[in-house]
Amino acid sequence: DTPGFVQLSCSSLSTEASIFHRIKINGVVVDQGYTVSRNYNYYCSPLFPVSPGDTLETIGDPVGLSYHTYLYNLRKS
Repeated sequence: DTPGFVQLSCSSLSTEASIFHRIKINGVVVDQGYTVSRNYNYYCSPLFPVSPGDTLETIGDPVGLSYHTYLYNLRKS
């Protein structure tokens, strides 16, 4: 188990939508917001540091869009 980073990504593809996103780490909201409503809408969060044992919650709305949560481990040198 090594520390790393988390990132949330979403796309609406051809669906017209406003993307709502929220990232919570250990119960604290670190990123939240909306995008403008349009077709081919994309959102990609910044990288947020996480450690082993952290709790992570990602929320996206509306349902039916493509949401992905990525976890990146730190490389050992």
